[in-house]
Amino acid sequence: MKTYLVKNPLGVKILSLIDALLPDCQRTEPVPPPSSILICNIAHLGDAVITTSVIRMLKAACPGIKIGVLCGSWSADVFKHHGFVHTVDHWKLNRSGFKYRQYRKSAIRALNQIREQKYDAAIDLYPYFPNAIPLLWRAKIPVRIGYESGGFGPLLTHRLPTVDFLKGAAENFSFLVRKFLPFSFGPFSPRPDLPIKEGPKKDYLVVHMGTGHALKEWPEEKWRELAVALDKRGEKIVFTGRGRHEKERIQRVMKGLTGAVDCSDQLDWEGFVLTIKCAKALISVDSVSGHIASAFDIPTVTLLSGINPPLFWKPPGSQTLMRALPCAPCLSSKGCSSMSCIREISVDEVLQTIHKFF
Repeated sequence: MKTYLVKNPLGVKILSLIDALLPDCQRTEPVPPPSSILICNIAHLGDAVITTSVIRMLKAACPGIKIGVLCGSWSADVFKHHGFVHTVDHWKLNRSGFKYRQYRKSAIRALNQIREQKYDAAIDLYPYFPNAIPLLWRAKIPVRIGYESGGFGPLLTHRLPTVDFLKGAAENFSFLVRKFLPFSFGPFSPRPDLPIKEGPKKDYLVVHMGTGHALKEWPEEKWRELAVALDKRGEKIVFTGRGRHEKERIQRVMKGLTGAVDCSDQLDWEGFVLTIKCAKALISVDSVSGHIASAFDIPTVTLLSGINPPLFWKPPGSQTLMRALPCAPCLSSKGCSSMSCIREISVDEVLQTIHKFF
């Protein structure tokens, strides 16, 4: 029986029915060496940043290979140094308005672009629903590699059932690529590859309070207590974030602090990356900021909830905190009313962990 990484039982039934009706495209013969390949991950920013480690591995194994990337438009800046970028904004992953209309328009545009590029192979790295597998099939890419666990697995020519949640996402993605592509791969580094201009190292901490899921937030009053304690110790704090909700929280947390700067909504992608790269440390919840920090070996404290598999999404090298509870991790996107796994992490725990770094 297939394993679907879908929490809704009705969703599992629908995907099972769809898969039963699809043609089985699986092949047993080895993949011929491709001269061009499309790397796909249409999920959010953190997923995109993790994906760059696999692109670096591919370029090292086959320097002359032509690489394209299929991602959400919100992640396009992550990949602009890595290959030709195609974007599709799936309605389930889109956090803006006009979801269905935007998805349809972006899918048609991406399909036409991908057909024009005539890729030899495509690898969809995202193991959850939704994935880009139907689009790759419609584009008639000869070799299609990916996971069955997000649905549409029969349309893949080479596939794995799902990921190993006891390993990091980058290691899983690397294994999928190594499993099927006939290249001689060297040692793999899970750290992201983020080409960025150099900047001077500065004596400040980055605090990133925002996350794409409200249940993964740490209580605002604890952020305030932490910020006050850091300010009293003479630490300079740079707050980063995006959107009205995050900005309002930041302004309340930093009110009256002498060494704090609000950079929310003021940084483009490169500015955001550079701000973290030049910091002496990062304190964050589960968000893209931790994966950016891991690319540059920036000491990081990540506050995790039990919603997601902690080992799978842990940024390489970061120190993670999550309250030890019998129910954590629950791996439920709905979480619970208390969310004690993250909300009960104490300010002292965070302070003690961050001050191990310096």
